[in-house]
Amino acid sequence: MAGLFPEINIEKYYQDIKVLGELTRFLKKRWVAIHCERRLKDGRHILLRYRRGRPLKIESIQDIIFLLKNFRYLRPRTFYGTANIYKKIFSKEDVQDFLNNTEGCTPTWDIDSKIEWWKVTLKVGKIIIDELSKNRINESIWLKWSGNGLHVHVNEKAFSKEIIEKYGALNIAFSVVDYIIKKTLPKINSLVFLEGKSIKVENLIDPQRVFTSPLSLHRELSVSCVAFKPEEIDNFSVEWVNPVKFRHNWKWHEFVEGEGDELALKAVKMIGGYPTLKRSFKTMQREKIEKRIMKYIPRYSLGCISLEQLRLVEDPLPLDPKRVSRGFGDALIFLEDLLTYYVRGSITQDEAVKVLEAIVNITIPTLLLEEDKRKCLLELYNNVIKLISEMSPLEMKRWLLMHGVPRKRIRRLF
Repeated sequence: MAGLFPEINIEKYYQDIKVLGELTRFLKKRWVAIHCERRLKDGRHILLRYRRGRPLKIESIQDIIFLLKNFRYLRPRTFYGTANIYKKIFSKEDVQDFLNNTEGCTPTWDIDSKIEWWKVTLKVGKIIIDELSKNRINESIWLKWSGNGLHVHVNEKAFSKEIIEKYGALNIAFSVVDYIIKKTLPKINSLVFLEGKSIKVENLIDPQRVFTSPLSLHRELSVSCVAFKPEEIDNFSVEWVNPVKFRHNWKWHEFVEGEGDELALKAVKMIGGYPTLKRSFKTMQREKIEKRIMKYIPRYSLGCISLEQLRLVEDPLPLDPKRVSRGFGDALIFLEDLLTYYVRGSITQDEAVKVLEAIVNITIPTLLLEEDKRKCLLELYNNVIKLISEMSPLEMKRWLLMHGVPRKRIRRLF
């Protein structure tokens, strides 16, 4: 089913004024990322997030036309926008200030699936919608078929300015998504088990997270990212995503201000906000967090490290890939944790490689890091992918133990 629709002429597709209008509507005030067909020497697709040192932004249809023309040689294909809605986007400092420079953040449930499982995927989406409805959110929900899965969104304006000012947009979005996942996970797990499918629902909300724009083309599949409302879910068909004759709800952006406030209060109270912001909703800086993390991995320097510095871990943290998005130190910790889980047999060779490749292709290129640190992580992760592909868990264990005894790690750093 991956080849359900023939490959489309990308340049012609993005000449449609309706498509450009929807891209603009979603991407305005978001930090933009563009996935290109052209690849780097190591085979990875080029992902653009800056132009001349400034974050990419789109404020009008003309901006999209300009970017398509300016980067034509890279063959732009897919448009993404951050979950965060920014007050201003002029510099790197602006997009790094996710505490004081954001006016909203779009709660999003990422249902990771396959296009051929679309019927079961929609059932998972309905479970999330039903739970949101129980919490009095109805009009502000919208859905989007992203290519191989489904995104369930709540319009960021469903939360009042008073609530956002009090708790912070990122804290609200993260807490709401996590809260609903905790409420629905038993039903979702039961459903996918009975259906025999490996479908996951993830909370990917973080300061740099990007999601596909409505009516953008998928980065690999020849499909449009169409949006629709909850009342249309029972009528949805995979034919809707045909880029030549897509079916799209142009009213996806409708909302009722304040209908999410009750859920926001409940979720923030239970979840506590975005992990690195729990101690202070306003003043905690990423640099301070990284320094505290680095104290617990003393052999690492802030420069590049070698494979020989990697070790097993006595008490690894839960294997959550979104931890990598929090910075250089977290990316190193996650890598050692994943290797430990692989050695223990808790994750298979294929699963480990898939997770690492996703981080290399999507997460690391978008990290707000100095270029040398980003290159270091890419090199390190790519080398670990090669090692895992060649070594059994036992061979990996012997190799890691040659570097020293398992590392002791303090589970709660903050």
